Amino acid sequence: MLALNALFLGAGVFANLGFETIGLDLYVVALLALISAYLLWKRGRQPMFIYYTFAYSLGLAGSLIAQALR
Repeated sequence: MLALNALFLGAGVFANLGFETIGLDLYVVALLALISAYLLWKRGRQPMFIYYTFAYSLGLAGSLIAQALR
């Protein structure tokens, strides 16, 4: 359930970054992905850290692929 819900947040990040000119929002999302991955690694498998790490990482990866193919 957590991963399914995170897919929707990741899709929102993808829609925001994947098809428009990237500005400061790319750096904010990348920073949030790094912080959430660090907290997941440091604090353990807590639901919010799993959720945000999964969502931001998928959204960011999809956005970078879409921008590269554009």
